Amino acid sequence: LRKELPKWRISTHDSFEVPSEKLFVAIWSLAELAYFYARRAKILAHANNVTVPHPRPEGRSNPQRKLNAETELVLQHWGIVSAICWLCIDLCKGLSAAYSDFEVSARVKCNTLYGLALGYLSRFSEAHRRLNEGHALLSRSRSGLKGTEFSVLHLRRAEVFLSQAEV
Repeated sequence: LRKELPKWRISTHDSFEVPSEKLFVAIWSLAELAYFYARRAKILAHANNVTVPHPRPEGRSNPQRKLNAETELVLQHWGIVSAICWLCIDLCKGLSAAYSDFEVSARVKCNTLYGLALGYLSRFSEAHRRLNEGHALLSRSRSGLKGTEFSVLHLRRAEVFLSQAEV
């Protein structure tokens, strides 16, 4: 997969034919990997009683805190989730029109996980923007604003709000 991804990377300057079948499998696998890392980050945080440190509001002094190994590991997992989801969203641009339903589903899933990861990394405005983007994609999809994807989106949004309320 590492050898193939650079070939599929879409840039605005280069256009080439992307093998949609392989890209479909790569995006699906990466989205599942992102979900695995998000789940793992939550399990680690709960098992080790880790609360992710939030930055202080602007205007106050924020001395560099030394984080313990468990907290660093949880933050690293959320960083991996955000990187994988960003890559999936970018790769969805290369899918052909035949995969439009899958593209919407994959982008909603990745935007939802991306928003959740950004929320746990205390980047709340970006998190809400990604969750709103997922909501907008769902509203234009065939399934509309109902079903499992819609429910998951709002559960993740609630998690971000709870994380934001702890600040």
